[in-house]
Amino acid sequence: MKTIRFKKLVFIAFIVLLFISGCGSSQMKTAANKKMTVNKDLVKSPKIGDTVVVGKMVYKVNKVHTTAQVGPDSQVGPSVLPLKAKGKYVVINVTVKNNGDDSVVLKDNFLKLKKGKKMFDTDSKASLTANLDKNQHIKNFYNQNLLPGNKATINIVFDVAPSVASSPNLLLQAQEGVSGMHSALIDLK
Repeated sequence: MKTIRFKKLVFIAFIVLLFISGCGSSQMKTAANKKMTVNKDLVKSPKIGDTVVVGKMVYKVNKVHTTAQVGPDSQVGPSVLPLKAKGKYVVINVTVKNNGDDSVVLKDNFLKLKKGKKMFDTDSKASLTANLDKNQHIKNFYNQNLLPGNKATINIVFDVAPSVASSPNLLLQAQEGVSGMHSALIDLK
């Protein structure tokens, strides 16, 4: 009789343990499957005028404007090399500082324009024109070596559809280098 009672107790204990462990794991699974919600108003992106550290590079967007051309009668570039946008130019004036130990060649592909999920590359020719002085010399270290500790202010130009250019939801993706291992988004409102 004692062995039957003992077997019944072991069986009941096993069922209770199984039930308890099953309830616990389903609660844990339910808790793990719940998505965390974040109030987007509390998470603020850096904006125009903010200093943003991206790896060993520091970026500060100074101003943003749109234009139909760079060159004559525009706010950027020399008057002898006008370039007209296929859509509308978004010109971003940005100061870049190299906090690294090595020189960095400032390339226009360090920066990308973003609207929603769409990414836009720079217009290299328009960016070059926007960084020439009236004597057609490159100013501001655009496409040249930026030594450690130095900074430069450059114009980066994107040729986008007019609806993109006028969007209030444009972001600038700034990255540390060509690889883009470190990047940040800057709100262009």
